[in-house]
Amino acid sequence: MELEMILRISAVIIAATLLFGNIDLSYWKNKVKGWFPKKVKPIITPIDEIDGVDEKPFLEIVDLWYSLKEKCTEEGLDQAAEKLDEVFPLFNAENNDD
Repeated sequence: MELEMILRISAVIIAATLLFGNIDLSYWKNKVKGWFPKKVKPIITPIDEIDGVDEKPFLEIVDLWYSLKEKCTEEGLDQAAEKLDEVFPLFNAENNDD
C-alpha cells in the first residue's frame, strides 16, 4: 500500500475512535445485558461462623467425656458419673454390652 492510503485509513480510524468515544452507549449496553440475566448464587455461611463456636472433632469430645467420667470415678463422684451416662447414653453403649 502506498503511504498516502495508510495515512487516510489511519485518519479514518482516529476520527471514528474520537466520534464513538464521546457517545454514551450505556443505555444500549444495559438493554443487551438485560437479555441475559445473571444468576445470583446464594452465599452460604458455615455453621461455625453463625454460632461463633469453634469446631472440635468428634473423637476429641468423646475422649474428653471419657477422661471426665474417669476423673469422677477416681474422686468418688459416682452420682456425677451416672449423670454423665444419662446425658450421653451413646458414648456409654459399649459399657452396656458387658
